[in-house]
Formats: sequence, C-alpha cells, structure tokens
Amino acid sequence: AWPYHLVNVALHALMSFLVAVLADELCWIWMKRSNSKFQRGPPPEISSWFGRIAAGLFVVHPVHVEAVANVVGRAELMSGVCYMGSIICYMRYSRVGFPLADPDNGGTPPPNRKKRAGAASERADKLAEEPPKGRKRSVVRLVATLGMAGAGMLCKEQAVTALGVCVAYELLCVPYNAKTRPLWTSPKAQRCAVLLSAAFALLTIRGVVCGGLPQVFSPEENPAAFHPNVLVRGLTYCFLYVLNAKVLLWPAELCIEWGGTIPLVQSIGDPRNFASLALLLMLTALALPGVLVAARSLLFAKSVHPSNLDSNSSTTPSTPTKSAQSPSSRSDSRADAAPAMAEYSMHPRVLAFLVALLVLPFLPSSNLFLVVGFMLAERVLYLPSVGFCLLVALGFHTMLGLLRGRRLRAMQAELEAKCATCANFDGVLKSSNNWRELVLWRCVGALVVVHAAKCMERSADWRSSEALFSSGRQTNPGNYKMHYSLGVALAGIPGREKEAEAAYRASLELKPTHANAYNNLGLLLNSQQRYQEAADAYHGALAARPTHAKAMSNLGMVLQSQGQPQEAEQWHLRSLELNPHDHKVHNNLGLLYSELRRFKESERHYHHALQIAPDTAMYHNNLGALHFKAKNYPVAEQCYRNALRLAPTYTSALKNLVLLLHDQGNLEHHQSVCSQPAAVQPSVETQQTCTAIAYAQQLGQIEQEKAKQRASQGLHSNDGGKTQMAEKLLQSAASSGHEGRLDEAIALASQAIKIVPSHSRGHNLLARLYLKKNDVPAAEVSFMEAIRLNPNMVDALDTLGVLHAQRGELKKATQFYDQALKTSPDYVPALRNLGVVLREDKKFQQAKEVFQKAIDAYPSFLRSQNTESTKRLLGDLYNNMGVVLVELSEWAEAKTHFELAIARSPGGEHTEASANLGYLLSERRG
Repeated sequence: AWPYHLVNVALHALMSFLVAVLADELCWIWMKRSNSKFQRGPPPEISSWFGRIAAGLFVVHPVHVEAVANVVGRAELMSGVCYMGSIICYMRYSRVGFPLADPDNGGTPPPNRKKRAGAASERADKLAEEPPKGRKRSVVRLVATLGMAGAGMLCKEQAVTALGVCVAYELLCVPYNAKTRPLWTSPKAQRCAVLLSAAFALLTIRGVVCGGLPQVFSPEENPAAFHPNVLVRGLTYCFLYVLNAKVLLWPAELCIEWGGTIPLVQSIGDPRNFASLALLLMLTALALPGVLVAARSLLFAKSVHPSNLDSNSSTTPSTPTKSAQSPSSRSDSRADAAPAMAEYSMHPRVLAFLVALLVLPFLPSSNLFLVVGFMLAERVLYLPSVGFCLLVALGFHTMLGLLRGRRLRAMQAELEAKCATCANFDGVLKSSNNWRELVLWRCVGALVVVHAAKCMERSADWRSSEALFSSGRQTNPGNYKMHYSLGVALAGIPGREKEAEAAYRASLELKPTHANAYNNLGLLLNSQQRYQEAADAYHGALAARPTHAKAMSNLGMVLQSQGQPQEAEQWHLRSLELNPHDHKVHNNLGLLYSELRRFKESERHYHHALQIAPDTAMYHNNLGALHFKAKNYPVAEQCYRNALRLAPTYTSALKNLVLLLHDQGNLEHHQSVCSQPAAVQPSVETQQTCTAIAYAQQLGQIEQEKAKQRASQGLHSNDGGKTQMAEKLLQSAASSGHEGRLDEAIALASQAIKIVPSHSRGHNLLARLYLKKNDVPAAEVSFMEAIRLNPNMVDALDTLGVLHAQRGELKKATQFYDQALKTSPDYVPALRNLGVVLREDKKFQQAKEVFQKAIDAYPSFLRSQNTESTKRLLGDLYNNMGVVLVELSEWAEAKTHFELAIARSPGGEHTEASANLGYLLSERRG
C-alpha cells in the first residue's frame, strides 16, 4: 500500500505549500494595502517567516494523521488542495491591477512607493503593477476560483466553503471607495453576488445528483442530534466546538471514535458551559475589531484611500524624495496621517479573516445545518486547521513585531545622538542581540518539534487496525465501539481469539444491546466449536435487534451443527424473509437440504445463490457435490469445471473432480493423457483435469492414510482383485439391508467374507444385519470376529456392550465401553451407554460426569457422523442427565435438562423427556 500512502503524503505536502502561499498573500495585503510610513510593521525578514511557521506547523500537526494515513482521508486531501487553490486564485484575482486604476479607487493611480525587501514582496509588486491587459487574466482567475471550488466539492462537500471564505476576504480585506458608486451597486457587491450565487448553484447541483436528502444517522453515532430538547442540543453542540478547539490547541489525546462517550450538557448550570462561553468570547475578541473596521470602511468610507497618501499628505501622485528625514519629522508625519490610516488598518482585518478561515470550513460539521454521523472527528479539522496554523503564525508575527517595536523606541534616543538620519536604523537593529526574541524563536521551534513527535507517534497507531483500536481503547476506554473494533481486528489474527473474545465481551458490558457485538462473538465461538455458547450469543443479538438477519442465519448454521435441522431451517427461512437476496443464506439452505437428502429444494436454493452471485466458485462446487450425491455425474462434472473456471486453484473442486473421474472409471485414462506431451494447446477441460490430477498426486498424505486404512481392514493390494470384488458385494449388501431385504443382504455379506475372510468391516456389517433380523447370537459372533481382526473398531465394541447390558451383565458391558473409550475417548454413543450402566448401578455422580462429557463432545461427533440416529442422540443425553440429576435432588437443573431434551430433539418432541418433566413438576408441586 506504499504507493497510496506516497500519494497522500505528496498531497499533504502540496497542501502545506499552499498554506505558505496563502500566508505570502496575506503579507502582501499587510504591506501593500497599508501605508508603511504611518503603520510601521515588522521588517520584511520577519514577514517572510510568517508563511514558513504556518506551513511548518500545518505539516506536523497530529490532527492531520487521520486524513493522511486513512483510506477515506484522500477525499480530505484532494478537497483541501482545491479549497486552498480556490482561495489563492481569488486573492490573486482581487489584486490584479490594484492599486492601479481600480474603479473602486476612483480611477486614480497611487504614487510609486519604495518596494519592500524580500522575494515575496517583489513578486507581489510585479503582479500589482501589471498593465491593463491583466484584466483578462483576472477573469481567468475568477473562473479558476469557481472551478476549483466545484472540483473540491466533488471530493468532499466541505470544500464549497472556499467561496464563503472568498466572500469574507472580499468584505474584510479588499478596499472600497464610496465616491465611485454606492455599495450595493459597486464591483465589490457584484463579486460577492457572483461568489454566493456560485455556492448556491453548486449546492443545488449536489442535492440533485445525490437525491437532495442527507444521510440518516443513528442516535448511537451522534446522541446530541437526536435529543428532543433544543436547549440540550444547543449547549452540547457548543461544548463539542470546545472539544474540537482543544484538539487543535492540545492534540495530546486523539481517538478515531468519540460517539456515545461525551456526556450531553443537560442544563445551563453545567460547568462545561463556561468553556463554551470562553471559546465564544475569544473568537469574538479576535474577529470583532476587524469586522467593525471593515464595516466602518464600507458604510462610512471617504474618497481618499490610504494607498493614495504620500508622505507629504498629497493625494496626487508624486515621486518620493530621497532626502533623509529625522525621527522627529517622521513622528510628525505619522501623527498627521493617523486619521486617514485609522480608516484602513489591516491588522484587525487580517485577524478577522483568519478567524473566518478557521470557522467557515467547520460549519458543515457543526450540526447547525445538517446532522453528521459523529460527535468529534479529527479528519473534519483538516481544513479549519489552516486558519488555526495561520493564527498561531500571526501571533508569533505580532509578538516579534512588538518586541522589535519596543527595541525601536528604546534605541531611538541613542540613534538620534549617533546619527542625523535613520538610514542605518535597520542595520543597527539587526546587529542588536535580544534575548526575548531568542526565547520566542525557541518556543516556536519547540512547538514544531513536539507536534512532530506526536505526529510520528500517531502515525504508528495507523500502521494496523490492532494498533489503531488499541490506542483508541487506551484514550477512550468508555467507548464500546473501540472494544468492538479491536475485537474485529483481533479475530482475524490466528492465535488471538481469546483477546478478541475479551474485547467483544468488554464492548457488551458497556453496551448490552450491541447486536453486532453479539453476532461477531457468536462467529468467534462457532469457529472454536463452542456451539452452545455461540447459539446463546446469536440469541442475544436477536434479543437486541429482532430483525438481525445475519444473526438468524448464523444461528441456523449453529443449530445445523448441533443436529437440529428443523430449527436451523426455520431460522434460515426467517433470515430470507428479511433479506431474500442474501446468497449466503441460500447456500446454507442448500447445504442443509442436501444433508437431509431433499435434493430438489437444495438445488433450487443453490440456483438462487448463483443467480445473485454467479461468480462464486464455492456455490458451483456445492451444486456439483449435490449432483454427485444424486449420481448425476455429467451435471456434477460441469459444475466442478465451472468452479475451476472461476478459481483454477480451488482445492475442493479439484478434489471433487478427481473423485468424480475415479467413480466414473476414467481416472486412469486421464492420467495417461496428462502424462503425455501435448502436440497442440490442450483445451480448458483438459487443463483443469490435469491440474486436479497433479494436485491429487501431490497429496501424499492421502495415499498414506488410505494404505493404513486398508491395512487395518485386512485389505491387500496383491490379492488378485478379491478385495475389489468383496467391496462391491458389501456395497450391495448394505443397499439391500437398507431396503429391508435382509436375507439377500446377509447372503451377499457372507459371500464377501468368504472371498476376504480378514475383512473386519465385512464382519461388522454382517453382525448388524443379524441384529436387524433379531438373530442376536449370530450377531454377537460376527462382532467378536470383527474385534479380533480390528481391536479398535469402536462401534462394534459399543454394540457388544449394549448386548451385554440388555442381558443385565453390567460389569461385562462396562468393560466393552471402557475398551471403546480407550480407542476413542469422545465416542458419544459409548459415553451415553456407559452413563446408563452407571446410573443403573446407582453410581449417579459418575454417571453425571459421563453424561456431561458426552454432551460436550456431541458437536464434534455430529460433524463426523451426521445421521438421523446421531441427531436424536442429543435429546437422549439431556434426558438421561435429567434423570441422574433427579436422583441427585438437583431439581432445577433436572428441569432445565428435560426441557433441553425436548427442545433439541428432532421435531421438538421427546416422549420420555416430556413424561419425566411432567412427573418432576407434579412431584415438586405435591
């Protein structure tokens, strides 16, 4: 992502350069539109540092890190560049031809004056003395002003305030002479009308293009905007402005999210209102003098403009004499011209303009015109910070000027004694050493260095989501969104699941009705196979938000994993009612119906998922698996190839395609084709087949496991094809037994065993066929033979234990169960049967422990053996646990387990558990 960040840094650097350019423009205003003889400001070398300090502070201000480092911050940067470009273009437009023959100046050119030193001032003088052809350039600059404001608004609506800043500049800083024409018909009024009309047009176009309606936010994002009391809203908004000002003045605590953690200002007596009042008074004190000066010049302006004044108080152009003046004569001239200069003092005007540059860009985020989706956000301060940085630089500029003015007065007597003129005054001033100035410079340097250090620290927070939200949690620990977002970030990091769970639970402690936190917690618990806890989390999400469609679908997946397909189907269908175009839910239903062998419904939902998301390889693969299960091989093959067309390395589709080719008997043919060099470019289907075969050949572990399985079953590859024949006979026997043709099935299984006598799985199948025929002695003999051939056959051991338990031989039954559990400690049927034996033997506490272990192991067992009998097993476990708890006099827990047995049984019916529950309730009432 470094190219993206490089572009953002480049845009921020360009923005900082434009801040310096705007500062140069303000210096030009201060120097050229005030008569320097009568308003002696700081020397030009001080003014040249005005822009450098403002730009330097803007570069390193920590509040800009979010705009530069964040993905969505590109809009802030691009709109900021256009915003600054629009203002600078208008400032250049307003000074082209000024003060030469400007209609606002009565058409009288000002006298030639001595140019100030400094490169910025020389460039300004050159622009100011352009010939009349500069008027054409002025039109181009006005068009550029409007165009850049429009371009900035395309990036972000906040940039349209550039036109408002231009209006403020026109009213505060551009001179006006009432002698030419009235104010309302003057070029000044016309320019303001053009700017305001353009702003209205841009906002209208934006409203038409975007639908005219603002985005709707929730009370969680901005609680103050939704409070019914107008007074509370207003007071809270004022305090939010204080917090924004604090972030600019003291950016020590920065956080990406503040919503919901700033208490509302409920009454006028709240102490925080003093801070709001202080901010209002401070801004008023800064802006009001300039506004009053500008208003007086507009409403009561005289025909003489200060730029037309000469040192001899003449309004006609004259060439200034080069003869030296004494300080006393200069003081007299300053006193004579003071009334005229009072009408056009630039310092308060520039100060008021900088306040406008601070406040106006913030108005769209102030909740005054539109409700925004946050209470405090660093990124929206990117444009207002321009005015803030210029105000800080202007404060330094003013303080340095005051220090040098103080030195001027202190040295004036000494200079009058040493020299008759003040020609070498600047040289003496520069050569003088002043410790106060040195302290001031060091303070500015320290400010920049501290901001740069904080900027680097904040940039490190944006290197990863984990670092960002961890920092936010430290800064704002009461914000539930910080804990929730940290949980989301940690959940995607392997090995950090416990920390993610803790973050989700901390978020829920702060906001117990946070539905998304419940849902994500359920996803995390589900990935850890903690299905019951995951189901509880999804129920919590639905309690907080009953229309949470994703939580419904996720709950259906958990219930499906717990062997409750009917309940899972209901939740999936409810989720589809709320969001019928959710392709993931259609896919989940397809998987569910495929397990239930409801192939038509499964296929219908897979097709719905593919209609919504046709480029999802997993859905094509799942549809192929469905057709493979239904023995529809040509369609299954086409589905697998469609999946591989979308994702050529999709491992599941590669495996399934190889299995399909193996079942069709075409695998060896395709292997030979792939092993030969192709004379021509192979087709797409051939490439897919060869990729699948190569992938299967790379999986050496699969072949090793198959070899181990064949060895454990007594199968050998060098038996002359007997094993393959026996396998086919056993498949036919299993199919016949499933259809009820038991005699035929027993004959086929016996024939298979005669072909391969060491086939342990064949003996096991024959024993189960004898059980279906109620021939227990023959079944027991076959089970014993299967165990002799494979002592680790847990299902045979478990069944033998059941046979002995039915005859009352509990001790022998326990031996078989223990042997089965040594091989597979989490084999749930053996645990259930062992618990029953312990209960019959009056060992209730041991039985309780065994049943609890079986309940805990059930979800993983269900995934390995997802059959109808397995799905009924959970209800039996809860019912047996309830019976044991009754014997232990734990009545409340027994009632809970009987209810769970009924709820977790297929169809919500468990006759024995219902009877036990009824008996328990009647006994407790008695």
